[in-house]
Formats: sequence, C-alpha cells, structure tokens
Amino acid sequence: MLDEEKSREEADLDALPELLGNVQRHLRRLVQHTLHDQLGEFDFKPIDGVALMTIGRRPGISITELAAALGLTQTSVSSMIKRYERLGHVERRVDERDRRVIQLHIAPGARELMESRVRPALESVFLRAVSGLSEAEKLQLVVALRPLVKNLQEMK
Repeated sequence: MLDEEKSREEADLDALPELLGNVQRHLRRLVQHTLHDQLGEFDFKPIDGVALMTIGRRPGISITELAAALGLTQTSVSSMIKRYERLGHVERRVDERDRRVIQLHIAPGARELMESRVRPALESVFLRAVSGLSEAEKLQLVVALRPLVKNLQEMK
C-alpha cells in the first residue's frame, strides 16, 4: 500500500508545470556555469553552445530551420549568426539548388573547438543531469521528450 501511494505521489500530474520549470531553470544555470567555467574566454551563452551544436549536427541548416529548432525568431538567429561569423565560428553558403537559401556550416577553424571543448562541456551537463536514471528510464525520457520538443517547436 505504501509503494502504491509513493508511486501516485511521484506521478502527480499537478506537479508537471513546476517540474518542467525546474528542469528548464536548472539546465540553463548548469549550462551557463559550465560554458563560463570551461569556455569563458569565448564568452559563450547557453544558447550559443546549443545553436553551434545544432549547426554542427545539421550542416547546411537554414536560418529558418535553426530558428525553429531553437524556438527563437529568425531575426534573433540572424543576429546570432552574424556574431558567430565575426568570431569565425560559422560560414554562410548559398544553396546550389535554391540560390535564395543560405546554408549554415561550422567554419573549419571552429570545428576543432566544437569537438574538443563545446560538445564535451554540454554533454557533461546533460550526462550529469541523467546520471541517477537507469538505462530504461533514460530511454523512457528520450521517448517522452521527443513529442514534447515537437509540441514546443510548433507553439508560437
């Protein structure tokens, strides 16, 4: 009986908004501190690491696609990309099939920085965040997060 009550308490759906807010705040804080501690000389913000990792994983992504993936406006992402270009982190290339589309790529000089410093810094945060979960729970989390992310991307 006690285990059943504990399960119901742990699965209390009324707590969901608070839990999601806590996850967001804690991850943002941890990412910010980790990037500052490990990459302070580059003045990275949490969104910078995620944006650059997304471009690295999806070479040729457009500004529109990146904005959707990050949940930001195209104007905000455009400003970020200009800054990344000035810093030598990103290159813009014209899409050969549709010359109106600009593709984003990690600049060759920044690829080493991404692979050796940014990716490990971000992955360390996320791995620490799920360290107390079993493999089965991690898989359940991945399955649950995919539609959540899709819903968030579709929201205005």
